[in-house]
Amino acid sequence: MLILGHELINSDVFYKINNFDEVKKTASNSIVIIKFDGKLILELIKNKVKFAVLVDNLKEAIFSESLKAKYIIANNLNLAIEIQKLADNYLYDSKNIFIINSDDELETVAKNKIDGVLYIYSIKNIN
Repeated sequence: MLILGHELINSDVFYKINNFDEVKKTASNSIVIIKFDGKLILELIKNKVKFAVLVDNLKEAIFSESLKAKYIIANNLNLAIEIQKLADNYLYDSKNIFIINSDDELETVAKNKIDGVLYIYSIKNIN
Protein backbone atom coordinates (compact mmCIF):
# COMPACT_ATOMS: atom_id res chain seq x y z
CA MET A 1 0.00 0.00 0.00
CA LEU A 2 1.31 3.43 -0.95
CA ILE A 3 1.26 6.02 1.81
CA LEU A 4 1.69 9.48 0.33
CA GLY A 5 2.03 12.72 2.25
CA HIS A 6 2.57 11.29 5.72
CA GLU A 7 5.18 13.12 7.79
CA LEU A 8 7.10 9.89 8.54
CA ILE A 9 7.30 8.65 4.95
CA ASN A 10 9.19 10.25 2.09
CA SER A 11 6.95 10.64 -0.95
CA ASP A 12 6.13 12.84 -3.91
CA VAL A 13 5.17 16.46 -3.24
CA PHE A 14 1.68 17.37 -4.46
CA TYR A 15 0.40 20.77 -5.61
CA LYS A 16 -3.26 21.34 -6.46
CA ILE A 17 -3.55 23.60 -9.49
CA ASN A 18 -6.49 25.01 -11.45
CA ASN A 19 -4.79 25.99 -14.72
CA PHE A 20 -1.56 25.46 -16.62
CA ASP A 21 -0.05 28.83 -15.62
CA GLU A 22 0.06 27.63 -12.00
CA VAL A 23 2.54 24.88 -12.94
CA LYS A 24 5.24 27.57 -12.89
CA LYS A 25 4.61 28.04 -9.14
CA THR A 26 5.30 24.38 -8.29
CA ALA A 27 8.57 22.62 -7.51
CA SER A 28 10.13 21.00 -10.58
CA ASN A 29 9.99 17.48 -9.14
CA SER A 30 6.42 17.70 -7.84
CA ILE A 31 3.17 16.10 -8.96
CA VAL A 32 0.34 18.45 -9.87
CA ILE A 33 -3.20 17.50 -8.89
CA ILE A 34 -6.02 18.67 -11.11
CA LYS A 35 -9.74 18.08 -11.34
CA PHE A 36 -10.45 16.13 -14.52
CA ASP A 37 -10.05 18.50 -17.49
CA GLY A 38 -9.12 16.99 -20.85
CA LYS A 39 -7.56 20.15 -22.29
CA LEU A 40 -5.44 20.74 -19.19
CA ILE A 41 -4.31 17.11 -19.15
CA LEU A 42 -3.18 17.36 -22.78
CA GLU A 43 -1.22 20.54 -21.96
CA LEU A 44 0.46 18.78 -19.00
CA ILE A 45 1.37 15.80 -21.20
CA LYS A 46 2.75 18.08 -23.92
CA ASN A 47 4.98 19.78 -21.36
CA LYS A 48 6.00 16.53 -19.62
CA VAL A 49 4.50 17.53 -16.26
CA LYS A 50 3.73 14.64 -13.90
CA PHE A 51 0.09 14.77 -12.84
CA ALA A 52 -2.61 13.20 -10.72
CA VAL A 53 -6.30 13.54 -11.47
CA LEU A 54 -9.02 14.06 -8.89
CA VAL A 55 -11.99 12.21 -10.40
CA ASP A 56 -15.71 12.36 -9.69
CA ASN A 57 -16.79 9.20 -11.55
CA LEU A 58 -15.61 6.04 -13.30
CA LYS A 59 -15.60 7.63 -16.76
CA GLU A 60 -13.06 10.24 -15.60
CA ALA A 61 -10.97 7.48 -14.01
CA ILE A 62 -10.95 5.46 -17.25
CA PHE A 63 -9.87 8.49 -19.29
CA SER A 64 -7.25 9.44 -16.68
CA GLU A 65 -5.68 5.98 -16.93
CA SER A 66 -5.69 6.14 -20.72
CA LEU A 67 -4.02 9.57 -20.56
CA LYS A 68 -1.29 8.15 -18.28
CA ALA A 69 -2.03 9.97 -15.02
CA LYS A 70 0.46 8.87 -12.39
CA TYR A 71 -2.31 8.78 -9.78
CA ILE A 72 -6.09 8.63 -9.99
CA ILE A 73 -7.45 10.22 -6.82
CA ALA A 74 -10.90 9.78 -5.30
CA ASN A 75 -12.20 11.49 -2.18
CA ASN A 76 -15.19 9.16 -1.99
CA LEU A 77 -14.52 5.66 -0.63
CA ASN A 78 -17.19 3.95 -2.75
CA LEU A 79 -15.74 5.49 -5.90
CA ALA A 80 -12.21 4.45 -4.88
CA ILE A 81 -13.44 0.88 -4.42
CA GLU A 82 -15.06 0.86 -7.87
CA ILE A 83 -11.93 2.32 -9.49
CA GLN A 84 -9.82 -0.35 -7.79
CA LYS A 85 -11.98 -3.10 -9.31
CA LEU A 86 -11.31 -1.64 -12.77
CA ALA A 87 -7.62 -1.16 -12.01
CA ASP A 88 -7.25 -4.78 -10.91
CA ASN A 89 -9.19 -6.12 -13.89
CA TYR A 90 -7.47 -3.99 -16.55
CA LEU A 91 -4.05 -3.83 -14.86
CA TYR A 92 -3.89 -0.04 -14.65
CA ASP A 93 -0.49 1.62 -14.62
CA SER A 94 -1.95 4.58 -12.71
CA LYS A 95 -2.22 4.08 -8.97
CA ASN A 96 -5.65 4.39 -7.35
CA ILE A 97 -5.40 6.75 -4.39
CA PHE A 98 -7.94 7.66 -1.73
CA ILE A 99 -7.64 10.98 0.11
CA ILE A 100 -7.66 10.61 3.90
CA ASN A 101 -7.66 13.01 6.82
CA SER A 102 -5.97 10.88 9.48
CA ASP A 103 -4.29 7.58 10.32
CA ASP A 104 -7.65 6.31 11.58
CA GLU A 105 -8.74 5.73 7.97
CA LEU A 106 -5.79 3.53 6.97
CA GLU A 107 -7.36 0.22 8.02
CA THR A 108 -10.54 0.82 6.04
CA VAL A 109 -8.57 1.66 2.91
CA ALA A 110 -6.28 -1.35 3.37
CA LYS A 111 -9.22 -3.72 3.90
CA ASN A 112 -10.69 -2.50 0.62
CA LYS A 113 -7.36 -3.21 -1.14
CA ILE A 114 -7.03 0.29 -2.59
CA ASP A 115 -3.54 1.01 -3.99
CA GLY A 116 -2.79 3.83 -1.58
CA VAL A 117 -3.69 6.91 0.39
CA LEU A 118 -2.84 10.59 0.23
CA TYR A 119 -3.08 12.70 3.37
CA ILE A 120 -5.13 15.77 2.62
CA TYR A 121 -2.97 18.03 4.81
CA SER A 122 0.07 17.34 2.60
CA ILE A 123 -1.47 18.82 -0.57
CA LYS A 124 -0.08 22.27 -1.27
CA ASN A 125 -2.36 24.89 -2.80
CA ILE A 126 -1.16 27.57 -5.18
CA ASN A 127 -2.24 30.97 -3.90
